[in-house]
Order: sequence, then structure tokens, then C-alpha cells
Amino acid sequence: MFGLSADDTVTSRLRYWSVTSPETLAFVYVTPDGQRFAYTRKELFSMSRRAASWLSKRNVCKNDIVLCLVPTSPEQTFIALGTALLGATVMCTNMQYRDGSDISPLMKDADVTTVVVDETDQQAIAALQTFIPNLSAPSVISEAVPSLKSVIFCNRFSQLSFLVAVAAEKEVDLADVSPDDVTTIFATSGSSGQPKLVTRSHSQVMTMGLHYYQFSLQTDSSLKTDVHYNPSSFAWLSGYPFLYLTTGQTRVVPYFKGALPDDEAKFTMELMKREGVVSAFLLPQTIKTLLARADLLQCDVTRRLDLSSLEATLSGQILPLP
Repeated sequence: MFGLSADDTVTSRLRYWSVTSPETLAFVYVTPDGQRFAYTRKELFSMSRRAASWLSKRNVCKNDIVLCLVPTSPEQTFIALGTALLGATVMCTNMQYRDGSDISPLMKDADVTTVVVDETDQQAIAALQTFIPNLSAPSVISEAVPSLKSVIFCNRFSQLSFLVAVAAEKEVDLADVSPDDVTTIFATSGSSGQPKLVTRSHSQVMTMGLHYYQFSLQTDSSLKTDVHYNPSSFAWLSGYPFLYLTTGQTRVVPYFKGALPDDEAKFTMELMKREGVVSAFLLPQTIKTLLARADLLQCDVTRRLDLSSLEATLSGQILPLP
């Protein structure tokens, strides 16, 4: 199914989709002010290889553990996938506490070697400085995280931004990786105490995607998987791109560079209609908000949207919207 084999890795699947209908859209990021960052399957693989080159020049190597503090965005996508192409492991997350007390234990437990942070995220930088005194040095030292060797600053908003810099890189030679190699680490919410680390190999990522797809078909045989709305970060199981890797599903993502839009519900509904979304991962509160908005359910945009074909994933179930 979908050309999958037991030997597949993130690398092999990115390559597979880049030559299988290469001009089909893979990821689409849209901002509230109308900016649209769209990448075909071919472009996704190419930009991921170029991001790997960018990371390699900043001393990220095979078997490194990279902590990505960049929020949901094209930059997060290319940092995560570029890390995988280098044969390294990525852990995406964000900080909850200003002093970094939530993140430093995770970094130590995961043996993080490199941190990638948005250079405009002053809160994250201030938190990192509490346990990495020489934060801006080419090589850093941290007693709290002995494995740490470098901090990379990601420039997202100036003319010489990360995306511009990555596009100018050459495509890196691909590392030799095994299906059993760990490609990503998730951190649990910590609701029962200290967050725990959950590792996933390349093979496990493929299995997750295939099982989700098969479960979805069993739950609703009319479920379509061609264009999917998912606002979640790669930090969460729900946000990691296992569905794209296994099924080639186009993913539509809201891209918030700063403050949320004044009317987020309207933005969400209009975005799903405009991009032809037929399935969505939505949190329960988001679904309740959308269904409570009579103005949206009756406006021209949502009247043209065939709600019977839109599915929302709710707590592991497929919930048809009325």
C-alpha cells in the first residue's frame, strides 16, 4: 500500500513522494494576512535536503539530538525533516516556564546536542540563558545539559531569513539511515508529573501513519485523505507528518507569525474552504466554537463547503460534522 516497504525511512518516503506526482502539493502554510507558503512534494524534499545542508554547516551531525524550539511554521518543518535526512534525531517542543525549568531536564534526559531557536523569541532565549551562560558562543557549555554543544539561531523574519538562506543551499548528500534508527522524540504533557520522553524510529513512524489511515477507513469508509487540515506542531503525536510520509496527503496549516487573528474561527473556516480541505484534525473546543457560530455556518463561504465531506478527528475518533 502506498509503495511502503519494511525498509522505509523518512528519507526514502520523502524521496518516494518527490517522484510520485512531484507537482502535487505537500504542505501549505497560510497566514491571517494572506501570505501563502506552498510546497510541492518535489519542493518539500529539495528544501528539506537544503535545510540539512544548512544544519550541517552549523555542526549538526549524524546521531545528534536536535531540540527545535521554533513554533509551527515552514521553518519548523524543514528543520525537523532536514535533521532526519542527516541521520539525526529531532525533538520539537516549546517552553512553558520563563526560567526554562521545564525544558532543561528533558534536554538532559534526551542527551540533546543542539538547540535551534527563533532569534526573535526573547522569552525562549532568556530561559536558555539561565542554564547556558555562553549562549551565543560557537560552542556552548551547560552544566545542566552536559551533552549540549551548540545553539543555532533561526532568523525567520528579515530579508535574509532562514527560508531564503536554505533555498540558496545545495542539496546535501543523504545520510545512510536504518528503519530502526530513532528519528523523532516526543515529550508527554507531564500531567502526571515530570514529562517523559517517547522515542520513535523511522519504522515506527511509518507504522503509525498506516495504522491511522486504516483506522480512519474502518471508522468511515467515505473518509478522504487528499487534503487535510492540521494546525498541530510536530511536537505532538497529532502533528508529526506521519500521514504525509505514508499516504502523501496534502497538509494545510495555519501559520501565525504573531498575534492570532481577531476572528480565528472565521479564518479557520475560510482557509479550509479556500484550500479544498476534506478532512481535519480539530480539538474539541475548536469544534464547539465552529458549531456555535451560526454566522459561519450560514455564510457564503461555509454554504459552498460540503460539510458532509469534512471530517474532524476528535480524541482518536472520527467525528462527522453535521
